Amino acid sequence: MILINGVNELEKKSHSIGIVCTKWWKDSLRSDDGSSRKACARLRRCTTPIEAALVEEVHDLKFRLEQEGVKKINSDTLALVAICLSHVKGISGKKLAELFGNREIKDGPRVLSELRFQSLIKIRSKVELIRPIRRAISLVHNKNKPINVYALSEDVFWWNEKVRHDWCFQYFGASSQLKSKSKKEHSL
Repeated sequence: MILINGVNELEKKSHSIGIVCTKWWKDSLRSDDGSSRKACARLRRCTTPIEAALVEEVHDLKFRLEQEGVKKINSDTLALVAICLSHVKGISGKKLAELFGNREIKDGPRVLSELRFQSLIKIRSKVELIRPIRRAISLVHNKNKPINVYALSEDVFWWNEKVRHDWCFQYFGASSQLKSKSKKEHSL
C-alpha cells in the first residue's frame, strides 16, 4: 500500500474516479445539447467494448481519468463505465445494489429478484457484465428511482470481490431497513 500524506493512493484514485465520471456524465451525457443526447443514445445501444470505443465521448472519459492520474485504463472497464452511466437518468444518494434490493412493501418483491441478483454478482468479466447490468439498471428506472452515479462508476470501474461483497450487503440491507422501519412504526 502506498501512502502519500497519510492517504492511501488507491483510495485517492477511487475518489477521483467517482468525481471524474460524475462530471463526465453531466457534461457528456446529460447536457441539453444534441451531441450529448446522441452520445447517450449511442452508448445505450452498445453491447460490446468495441462498440463503446466508437463513441467519441468515451475517449473524453479516458482522457479525463488519465488527467486525474488513473493510468492503464482497461478498455473493457472504460466501456462498462460509459455504458452503465448512459443508462442513468438521475442522481440520488442510494447505491445501485441497495436500489436492487428495495421492496415497495414489507415482504414484497424486490426491484431485482434474488435469482437475477445472484447471477449478476457471480459475473467476474466486465464484458459479460455489460448486458445484465444494463437490464438491471432499466428495472430501477422503471420504478423511477435515480441512481448514485458516483458510487456506480466506482463500483463498475473496480468490479472485484470486494465490490461484489459490498453489493450483497447493500442488496440485503435494503430490505432490513424496511423491516426495522416497520417495527419502529408498530412499536409507536
